Amino acid sequence: MKKRRRLSPDTVWLILALVMGLALGRMQTVARGNQSVDPLTRTVRTVYLPLGTGLRPMIEGPGMFFSGIGSAGAVAQQRQTIAQLKSAMELYAAEAAEWQRSYESLAKQQQGPNYGRIRVPAQILLYSPYRATITLSKGREHGVVVGQGVVADGGLLAVVTQVDAVRCQAALITSNSQAVGAALRGEPPAVGLVRGESSQRLIFEYTQPVAIKPGSVIVTSGFSEHIPPGVPIGFVTESNKDRDFGSLRAFLVPRAKVDRVREAWILK
Repeated sequence: MKKRRRLSPDTVWLILALVMGLALGRMQTVARGNQSVDPLTRTVRTVYLPLGTGLRPMIEGPGMFFSGIGSAGAVAQQRQTIAQLKSAMELYAAEAAEWQRSYESLAKQQQGPNYGRIRVPAQILLYSPYRATITLSKGREHGVVVGQGVVADGGLLAVVTQVDAVRCQAALITSNSQAVGAALRGEPPAVGLVRGESSQRLIFEYTQPVAIKPGSVIVTSGFSEHIPPGVPIGFVTESNKDRDFGSLRAFLVPRAKVDRVREAWILK
C-alpha cells in the first residue's frame, strides 16, 4: 500500500494565499457592485489614515518653515514697492490740486475787468515777505514799465518798481514804502492815499470829513499815469481821526493777497 505524499509548508501557504486572494477579490467585486467599501479596506483606512494624517504636518512642517524664510525677502520688497507707489500717488494728487488751484485762479482773473487797459499775464516767480516784493515773468520786451499796477485775486496786488528785459519786480501794496492814490467807492466821495501797515492791514488817509463805515470798499483813484481808476484795494474795518495830525484814517484788509495766487496781470 502506497503512502500519501504530504504537502510541504510552502505549498500550504501558497494555497492559502491563493484562496485568500480569490476571497478578497470576490469581496471587492461584490462591494464595488454594491457601490460600497469592503470590510478589509474599511479596517485599513480606520487604523492607518489617522496615523498618516497626524504625521503629515510633521513631515511637511520643516519644508514650509524654510519656504517661508525664503519668501520673507520677497514680501518685504513688495511692501517697499507698495509704499513707494503710495508716496508717488500722494505727490501726484498734491501737484494736481495745486495745478487746479492755479487754473481756477487764472480763469477767474480772465473773467474779471481790464479797467480799460491791456492786461499782460505773468507768473509770480519769487515772493519776498521781508521786502514785500514779488518778481514777475514779464518785462520790458512785453511793454512793462515802472509804475504799472499788478492785479490778482480781484484787486490791486502790487506796483511795478523795477524792470529788465524779460522780468520785473513789484512792491506789494502792503509795503509801508508804497503809497497808492485811492478813493471811497460810492457817495459821498473821499480821496486820499493808501499805504501798507502790515501784510494784513492797510491805512487809507483822507482829508474830507466823511464818515466811512466798516465794509466800505476803497478803490484806486486814477490820479496816476499808469494805474487806472476803480481797481479794488481793500475793505474798511474801522475808521478814526488822528488827534496829533488832524487827518482822517480808515483801516483796511487788502482785497488781493499774495499767498492765494500764482499768476497775476500787469495793466499797461
